[in-house]
Amino acid sequence: MATWIPWGFYLLAWVASLLMYAFHFCSFPQTLLLFVVFFSGGFQGLWVAAGHLLMPKKFATAMGLKPSSSQIEIVAINLAIGVVSILSITQSLLWITPVALILIIFYAVYFYTYIKARLGRRRSKAAGHHSASMMYNSITIALTLTLLLGFTYL
Repeated sequence: MATWIPWGFYLLAWVASLLMYAFHFCSFPQTLLLFVVFFSGGFQGLWVAAGHLLMPKKFATAMGLKPSSSQIEIVAINLAIGVVSILSITQSLLWITPVALILIIFYAVYFYTYIKARLGRRRSKAAGHHSASMMYNSITIALTLTLLLGFTYL
């Protein structure tokens, strides 16, 4: 169930963007860029931060890690990403662009670590377990934001 929550945030971004576009509030690509940053960066970041803070063992196990004090770093990173992403909805495209770039790097790195762990698992049983759903969500968000930034500025 928990691995589908990020897809819910991504879906909310699309629904909100389509509604805004339907009522002629903004252009669709810029609105989708705004809402993907807001929902998939903001609320997903806060959700992950809260999960690692309140249920460290469950979240670490889901990522194939052992609960440790380094999870506080995951909390801090996701909290920072979440707060800045949510605040970016009140700002112009100039502020959303760097936040979107940070999210692209963040989700692309998560995708890379999933692939690396997946390949390592073939060689070692000790390799971490990562959710395929989270991996697909990460690369989808990274690619969506990359395309939207390209479409917005080219």
